[in-house]
Order: sequence, then C-alpha cells, then structure tokens
Amino acid sequence: MSPGVKTKRAGWIKHADRISIDEYWQMDSAMEGKCLACGDIRSMCEPDARWYLCDSCEQYAVHGPHEFLMMDLVTEGADE
Repeated sequence: MSPGVKTKRAGWIKHADRISIDEYWQMDSAMEGKCLACGDIRSMCEPDARWYLCDSCEQYAVHGPHEFLMMDLVTEGADE
C-alpha cells in the first residue's frame, strides 16, 4: 500500500492503494471505480469518474480507473 495521496477535496487519503494493469482493464470494462478512502469497489462508475460517493464509507472519494492512471497509481505487474 502506498503512503497516501493528498487531495484538495478530501484532505489526506490514507488508503491510496495502487491497482495492477489487470485490475485497471477489469475496472474499465466493468464500469467500476475504487474508493481512495476505504478501498471498496463501486459499480456503475464511469472510467473517468472523480469524487463519486462511496456506498461503504459515505465519502466522496471514488475514482474510476482512468483517474488512477492519471494519478500514477497503476502498476505494470500483478497486485503489489
């Protein structure tokens, strides 16, 4: 797990896990996003989503896979 990501909207996000390139493609094809605050996956999420509401932790911290790529949180190998 990476140390975290500093954001304007949500402050310091501790659960900024990286995703593998395989997870990226799976999330992209399944229209899923991942919460930077708690790590849960949200369905019905556009690939370029930013700051969607997380159903689990109720924070606006869900991002789509394209945003993970833009934040340099996609790794080349399997889950790290």
